[in-house]
Amino acid sequence: MRRHWDISYGITHRPVAVSGQLWLPKGRAPAGGWPLLVWTHGTVGVADHCATSWAGTGKLFPAYIARWLQAGYAVVSSDYEGLGTPGLHPYLVGATEARNALDSARAVIGQTYHIANRVLIDGQSQGGGAAFATAGVAPSYAPELAVLGTIATGVPYITPKTMAAPPADPNAVDPAIAYMFYVTLVARSLDPSLDTASLFTARALPVFEKAVSSCIDDLARGVKAAGLSDANALRPGAMSRVLKVVMPYYGYSTLALKQPLFVGTGDADRDVSPLAQTMLVHDACAAGTVVERHVYPGKSHLDAWMASEDDAFAFGQAVMHGGKIHSTCP
Repeated sequence: MRRHWDISYGITHRPVAVSGQLWLPKGRAPAGGWPLLVWTHGTVGVADHCATSWAGTGKLFPAYIARWLQAGYAVVSSDYEGLGTPGLHPYLVGATEARNALDSARAVIGQTYHIANRVLIDGQSQGGGAAFATAGVAPSYAPELAVLGTIATGVPYITPKTMAAPPADPNAVDPAIAYMFYVTLVARSLDPSLDTASLFTARALPVFEKAVSSCIDDLARGVKAAGLSDANALRPGAMSRVLKVVMPYYGYSTLALKQPLFVGTGDADRDVSPLAQTMLVHDACAAGTVVERHVYPGKSHLDAWMASEDDAFAFGQAVMHGGKIHSTCP
C-alpha cells in the first residue's frame, strides 16, 4: 500500500490537495499494465483522523480488496476532500467525491505504477453514491479515462421524494441520526446562519457538537448512549430545513450512465433505505442506464456488501473482458 497525494477540485471548484491510497498486486504487471479499481469508501466521519489513509480501512475491506488484487487489479482510493487534508469534508456531495475519485485515477495511471487506462469504479454506502456520481461525471470531467463499469452497493438516492417518507418508528433509538449530524455540518458550512439549536433538542445538541471530531462508529455509539430518536432529537421541520440547504449539492449530475451499473441492496438495510435504492434503479433504467441489480434477502447495510462480493466480482470481470451483462431493467 502506498499513500499518495493529488490535486483535485473541491466543493468550491478551486484546486485542493487530496490524499489517498494505492494498492498494487504482487508480481510483475502484465503487458499494458494492471487494470484499475477505483474504490470510493463509505462513511468514516468528517475529521482528518477519520481518513482511511490515517485510521485504516476497517475490518471488512482487506478481505474484499484481496480478491481484486489477486485477480490482478491495482486499487486506488481517495480520502475525499477534507479528510486528512485542510477544510471540512463535504459529506455526501457527489460532484466533489467524483472529482476526487477521478483525479486519484489520473494520479496513478501510467508508467510509474504500470497501471492501465482500464477503469472500474466500486463503492459502498457513501461510497456507493460516490461511485454512481463518479460514473456520471467521468465523461465530462475526465473524458480521457476509460471507465468500463460501476459497482454501487448500499447506494444513497437523496431526492425530495425519497426523503419524504417518515421513519417507521420515530421513537426508536436510531444510530443513523449520526449521518444527519454530518449532513448538518455540511449545511452549516454552506449557510452559516443555520442555527443548530433550532434544529436539535437540548438532549441531542451535545452529541451533535461532537460530530465534527468524532468518527462514525464513535458518533453512532454516542447517539445510542444518549437514546436519541427522531422524536426526541429533531425539532419540528429540522430535516426539511437542512435538506433545503444541501439538496442542490446532493443530486446526481445524471442518471444516464455511459457504462453498465451493478447495484447491490440488502432488503434489511436500515442505514440507506431499500426503497430509495429501488427508486434509483428504476430512474436509472428509465434514463437508459444498463443496470444489473441484486437484492439480498435479510441482509443489512454492511452484510449486503459482503453478500454481493461474488456477483460484483463477476460483473467487474464481465465489463473488463467484454462479457455479457445481465440487465434487470424492464
